[in-house]
Amino acid sequence: MAYSNKHIARVFYQIATRLEVMGESPFRAGSYRKAAEALLRLPVEAADVISGDGDLPKMPGVGEVLASKIKTIARTGTVDLAERLKAQVPDELVELLRVRGITPLRIQQIRKALDISNIMELKAAVEAGKIASVKGFGDVVADRIRRSLDEYLSHRNRILRPDALELSHAAVALLRNLRACIKVEAAGSVRRGRDSVGNVDVVAAFREVEPALSALGKWEETETLGQVLEGRQVTARLHAGIELRVLFVPEDHFGYHVVVRTGSAGHVAALAEAAKARNLKFDEEFLRGKDGQIATPDEESVYSLLGIPVVPPELREARGEIEAAVEGRLPGLLRLEEMMGDLHCHTTHSDGAGSPADMAREGRSRGYKYIAVSDHTKNVSIANGMDAARALVYLDGLERLAASNPGIAVLKALEVDILKDGTLDLPDDVIERFDFIIGSIHSHFSLPQEEMTARVVKALEHPLVSIFAHPTGRLIGSRSSIPLDVDEVIRTASRTGTVLELNANPERLDINDRNCRAAKAAGVKVAISSDAHAVDQLDHMRFGVVQARRGWLEATDVVNTLPVGELLSVLRRKRAQ
Repeated sequence: MAYSNKHIARVFYQIATRLEVMGESPFRAGSYRKAAEALLRLPVEAADVISGDGDLPKMPGVGEVLASKIKTIARTGTVDLAERLKAQVPDELVELLRVRGITPLRIQQIRKALDISNIMELKAAVEAGKIASVKGFGDVVADRIRRSLDEYLSHRNRILRPDALELSHAAVALLRNLRACIKVEAAGSVRRGRDSVGNVDVVAAFREVEPALSALGKWEETETLGQVLEGRQVTARLHAGIELRVLFVPEDHFGYHVVVRTGSAGHVAALAEAAKARNLKFDEEFLRGKDGQIATPDEESVYSLLGIPVVPPELREARGEIEAAVEGRLPGLLRLEEMMGDLHCHTTHSDGAGSPADMAREGRSRGYKYIAVSDHTKNVSIANGMDAARALVYLDGLERLAASNPGIAVLKALEVDILKDGTLDLPDDVIERFDFIIGSIHSHFSLPQEEMTARVVKALEHPLVSIFAHPTGRLIGSRSSIPLDVDEVIRTASRTGTVLELNANPERLDINDRNCRAAKAAGVKVAISSDAHAVDQLDHMRFGVVQARRGWLEATDVVNTLPVGELLSVLRRKRAQ
């Protein structure tokens, strides 16, 4: 079988990582990373070119040796070097890199000092207080590793939403393209929009199962394919480290199984109780009535039989959605097409990859009416943050760009750092010249909760802070939330008229869905922003919209569904108080 560019790139990335862990030359490892990136940008599949006896297109940094490896992997799925390195640097050692603060060099250091070779040994060393004693570490690094390890272990064997969504779409497409397929639908936590998932669920109706099993066994994402259980479910272990579970069902009961496999356990239990009230029963195979099986070919038929309006998948979490549906209180959930602009993106003025003009062009191409350029300020030195003098030069450039009529309103903003004492890292007479200010925390993450909360409250009380960005500071699976009384922050935002950001970066999705709903209940407005550091990352907005839907948000709850004039009035109203 032929393997895709994505698969070849994955093998090259694995080679590069293992070379780094072994302490090999960074140039050698870098050559494999660059080749992987070039492959992902290639407009044609290498395997297709090779099958036609053609030559691979020229790729930067890819000479004869790497080209030969590309051809081998495209035909066989692997290459000798990858297999040798896997034996020398096993997966459990590579897994240590999933902990924020652990680098290839630090793996070498802790192996030498503490003989650590897997996550559980690292956990034991952290709990014993041994990490700080390793040369070059110290208390600060040890604390960062401790917090990151806790977050990683809470999400171990899970992947982030974009990766899960890509796998789900690919699995559905693979099965849908088979002649024997009647219907196929994604289900489970991916369909509910969870920010990370431990497996991918698919419900399928097939005339015969064998073609599906054959296709899944050959799928390049499949590491191992299990046996079919009771003739109706097969599980595939994927290279991504999670499982794909495909349930084969009769066409007449397809909708029933999609409902059962999509909702949380609590949601399904509540539906089963509603069924009892109508003398129906949720059986393992079908919805049962007094005369036996009831055909439920789609989800609408299931909810209709239960006397419940269809609940959007994102809300099926047993958080009062069924009662709200019955009482006609389900929200008209936010839609991506209602977003009129992006309020948080970075450019080459701090740590972004594109210019303000690049971001404006991309925003316009997406149909946005406005885009805010909001680069970092001086306290985030690692991100090339600006001091007051640079900020004013930056402002001048944004004003000239806005005046050039690029076909989209360019809003002039700054992401200003909130210091340890709750003050801002640039003076008021500078930041007041911008259209609005975003306040955020990038340091002193380990303050006690009372001190951290007071810090944030003070910043939110500042009349120039319009939006509080990524409020809890979490990075899903790699950094835990800062110790913060979020309820108090929401009360303060309500009192001061500060907008809370839902940062749509899929590693953040911060605030989370529960906090979105709490903000809505308190009358606090939310801004959904991509936090893009490159033009393609403006696409993060779609993840933020799904998170907002999980938090029951409607267009009226989100400030960047407003026309630009109304938006600026909301963002600047604190200044007039």
